[in-house]
Amino acid sequence: SKAPKLLLATWYPFWLTLLTYSIWSWLTQGRFLHAVLLGVTIWYASGDAVHSGSHFAIFESPGLNLFFAYSLGWLHATPAAWIRQRNLGHHTYTNTLKDPDIYHHDMSCLNHLGWRNHAGVEKQPMHAKWRYVCIPFTMLTGVVPLLVETSFWLLAEVSETCRALNTYPKSVVLDWERNLSFFQVGLTMILMSLATYAHGFFIAATPFAVHGMIYHYFTQITHVNEASHELVQGQEWAMHHLRCASGDFGRRSRFWQFATMGLNMQGPHHIFPSLHWFHYMAVYRILQEVLSEKLPKTLADQSFAQACKNWAMFLEKLNATEEPPNAKTD
Repeated sequence: SKAPKLLLATWYPFWLTLLTYSIWSWLTQGRFLHAVLLGVTIWYASGDAVHSGSHFAIFESPGLNLFFAYSLGWLHATPAAWIRQRNLGHHTYTNTLKDPDIYHHDMSCLNHLGWRNHAGVEKQPMHAKWRYVCIPFTMLTGVVPLLVETSFWLLAEVSETCRALNTYPKSVVLDWERNLSFFQVGLTMILMSLATYAHGFFIAATPFAVHGMIYHYFTQITHVNEASHELVQGQEWAMHHLRCASGDFGRRSRFWQFATMGLNMQGPHHIFPSLHWFHYMAVYRILQEVLSEKLPKTLADQSFAQACKNWAMFLEKLNATEEPPNAKTD
């Protein structure tokens, strides 16, 4: 089922209107609160547009979904690149070594500054310092894939260096997608440059830092925890995706459902990606009735704070201790 008519008439117009106002006020007035507001609206307007739209989850019309994703999602992520990394890569190979999301926080070009998200990734000395770079890296969760990784992808055909750093699954790139992606990345850089010139780097960077923090903590903690990495070789596909979302939280909370736009419940999202996030709570109740005996820990409810704690404990074991947690690479 797609987005309810009530959301189409209220939720989406509200956030798209607020996004337009936020961009204007950020560029013309340059106040800190306006910059923070823009970061929030990028998540709720642009983020939902590209995520739900590219999964064909908002409208019944496939074309209208793609138009929504490509025309409104570019401040959250370049849509053409997003579809390849998330829809084709992450959803297909969730929490295995073929999942491109596994490598997001290990900056190999900076002597592996950052951290690893999977026990199958080679541990580096710099990973032990993950706590010191955690906050800055989470702030970069949105803007680095948006500008840096997308640029690598767009230039992969003409640059050996970019080809080697490419994190997106190999696929045919249509000419209109490439041209549109160049335009969208360029437009984002122009907006950032105008804000920097008028109000300074701090005001220009604030929206993307706020967006990155929201993006990171509402998405990473569901997949990056010890229970989500206890994979079983040959496990049935739907069971695998539920296990990989063991960090889901607030499954009975309408607040968390709307705050995260359903990404607090990535179990049903991965099984039914074209289902709109408004319906996830109902689906979770069905999954609990059917599968609670087979995956009791995965389907147990938990708070956002507990999910964050499990995420931090897993990264600490994985990066700062001598003996990492056991995790099968599937």
